[in-house]
Amino acid sequence: ILISACNENGTTEPNHIIPNKNISFISERDGNPELYTMLSDGSQQKRITHSLGYERDPVWDNKKEKIAYYLMENGHEGIYIIDTLLLDSIKISDTWSLYGKLSWNNSSSSLCFDTYQNRLHKVIGLVNIITSNISYITPDSVFQEYSPCWSFDGNMIAFVSKDSLLTDNFSLITCQQNGQGREILYISPGIIYYPSYSPNSNFIAFYDRIGNVEKYKVRLINLDNKSISTLYDSAYVHPNISNQYRLEWSPDGLNLAFISGSENNEDVCIIKRDGSNFINLTNDGYSNTSPRWSYDGKEIIFVSNRTGNKQIYSIDIITKVIKQLTFSNGDNYSPTW
Repeated sequence: ILISACNENGTTEPNHIIPNKNISFISERDGNPELYTMLSDGSQQKRITHSLGYERDPVWDNKKEKIAYYLMENGHEGIYIIDTLLLDSIKISDTWSLYGKLSWNNSSSSLCFDTYQNRLHKVIGLVNIITSNISYITPDSVFQEYSPCWSFDGNMIAFVSKDSLLTDNFSLITCQQNGQGREILYISPGIIYYPSYSPNSNFIAFYDRIGNVEKYKVRLINLDNKSISTLYDSAYVHPNISNQYRLEWSPDGLNLAFISGSENNEDVCIIKRDGSNFINLTNDGYSNTSPRWSYDGKEIIFVSNRTGNKQIYSIDIITKVIKQLTFSNGDNYSPTW
């Protein structure tokens, strides 16, 4: 069932930032990709950046006051933060990232990110939002480390590590924010992507690809006893890996959202933490990606090409009623709640 929500053509009023009710996203309606916000019903859509470059991968801080994002401009990429009330945007770091994974700590005082050093070695960096001081927790250039994620209690960071450019050993690692206490939780015979802490910080979900296949296993590690379980064995992640395929925990930590299917025929799916109650929410033959949970866990927003170009939709996880939230001629994508 598809229901049209508010068309942005009539939403020129100043937008009001309401905690847990606002969605940020990227839109190309005015030409180049820019950062926008809207309310969860699709109303009050407002452009909040005005660059000549390419914005991507926005993420709200935990206070729902600021948005961090990447901006590529004049051949250089950096991490920027915009205050959504004052609409002041500042650059806090130069970086160049393949995976585009920004992650706030629980106090919204630091960001962790992955970046290339000398366009060759991937490392994990941390930037202090107040001082703009940057530190790196990757010990040396032998390692290739990426896709960092803060624990919700702000004490630990999980990420993927590859021994070097010459080996195929991928590990899931955690450490303290100063880089100390590195612990290898899992070594994969394949490739690991997108570790994600549960809201209680007791579990880490991640993708694990075994062999030269496009299907990924959704795995879960219990941090209390280090046991690993497989929740789903045929998730889909596009070869050009990006944030639109990352794993998403529900706010209560009981369910995970992810993508299943094949290229241009992806579906938004959910599954319980114990591997039960798998549900394909879309199942319609279109490309449906970028699932993000609402603050109350009742809805998921996602991106779909069902009307031609990319638009943002919401779906009620019980009734499966879909509402279209954006309607512009340009693509709209990378939503985050």
